[in-house]
Amino acid sequence: MSTSTSSMRPMIRLRAVTAGLSVSILCWAVPVGAPNVAAQVPSEDTTEDPGLAQQIAEDQATASGPAEIRAGHIDLGPRFVDGTFTLMLHDDSSDPSVWRDPDEVVLRVGDLGKRPVPDDPAYEFLGATPGEPVWVVSQTEIPGVVWLGWNTQEPDVMERIDRGVTLSLQAAQGPGQVSLYLQSGAFGAPDIIWRSTDAEPGTIWVDTNTHTHANWVFTEPGSYLVRVAAIASVGGDDEVVATTDLRIAVGDAADAEVVRRDAWREPPPSPRAGDASTASGSRDAAAATVPTRDTPRQESSALVIAVVAALFVVMITISVMAQRRTRRLRDEAARMRGVS
Repeated sequence: MSTSTSSMRPMIRLRAVTAGLSVSILCWAVPVGAPNVAAQVPSEDTTEDPGLAQQIAEDQATASGPAEIRAGHIDLGPRFVDGTFTLMLHDDSSDPSVWRDPDEVVLRVGDLGKRPVPDDPAYEFLGATPGEPVWVVSQTEIPGVVWLGWNTQEPDVMERIDRGVTLSLQAAQGPGQVSLYLQSGAFGAPDIIWRSTDAEPGTIWVDTNTHTHANWVFTEPGSYLVRVAAIASVGGDDEVVATTDLRIAVGDAADAEVVRRDAWREPPPSPRAGDASTASGSRDAAAATVPTRDTPRQESSALVIAVVAALFVVMITISVMAQRRTRRLRDEAARMRGVS
């Protein structure tokens, strides 16, 4: 058993969006065994992912019964069900979209998601050596692989909770390491949210009306449980907490029924009291944000700053040269007047 995340990392803050996380994580673009290794070099993709543009209807139906989801768009999200704060899966892979109880769902990360670990020290945190196969749910959708994210877009949640939700990844159980991270653009460094080998839960502050996807990486095939909690404030003082387990079958050979029956061999930790208020107090000083329409990418910001700085230096240089030329002409004119 591996327990959850980043003891010393700052809380990640996810800002509200109605659509559009525009990123390209092409280090995961080439499957294991693909001949063109050079194709793994990241390249920039500035197109917005239409899958992030969504609205959830207030009367969205709830489906019941066992389900195995192998591909398509799935979000974990908070809801109020008969007045009770709970976590459910918003299944957008079906038509029409429905809510599902996570305990009834097996999420399959099949071999179409198998990728070699990039040969880059920045990915050492994944717990696998470069070139080794891992199973990936990417921040950008891989065709034929389940696309797991999270949202805070259920209308009742947006109306009733105070500003946002703290998502807390509590623990994981499975044959390998689980990692969750974000990446800004094709060349941004991995921003680690959670690793199952860390001693403390990993927390994410999520504004209301937010829809986000990240990179989930599993180092071994088999049956996994991931415990997630949601903590929010209602009416200023009242705290509500919901917990659920994600049941994930990694690899084509993993038995969905084994995953469905799997149970914790050691009790996972419970959400800590006051987590929501702690998150609320630190959200405005959060150290990381997901790029959205109103948040420029770090690469673009750095380029703009560099250009402005260069222009400023050029303007200063021109001004100094002009002042020197003016003084030189004034001195020459004074000498001429003295001669005459």
